[in-house]
Amino acid sequence: MTVLRYVGNFIELGYDDYVDAPSLQALRDRRRPGNKEALIAYLNAGVTLVFAPGFDRDVLDETRDAGSSSIATDGTYAWPRTLAYYLERYDVALPEEFERHAEQNRWHVPDGIAIGKLTLPEP
Repeated sequence: MTVLRYVGNFIELGYDDYVDAPSLQALRDRRRPGNKEALIAYLNAGVTLVFAPGFDRDVLDETRDAGSSSIATDGTYAWPRTLAYYLERYDVALPEEFERHAEQNRWHVPDGIAIGKLTLPEP
């Protein structure tokens, strides 16, 4: 089993039991310039690892829907499907190592991800 690394596991999204979970509010408007559209497309192209029906409300503006509650992956990282929304709407900063990883993949989620051999990290 391959243990995935989380990205976008913000405290405000319910990941407060993870010791190193970042704060969405603290990372808001801290995105470095460049590759935003490519990164949003990469996040949206992730393969569904955990399907959750329904939609999440925007935790920063509860009048808006943030998107699917599901978890996506590229075989190395896992992220909530809402991450692309928060990146687009609030310019949240993501870890540089994740952005380098997506860039090394040429902004395309790899084909043939063996979902059954992946597991989410423990809190």
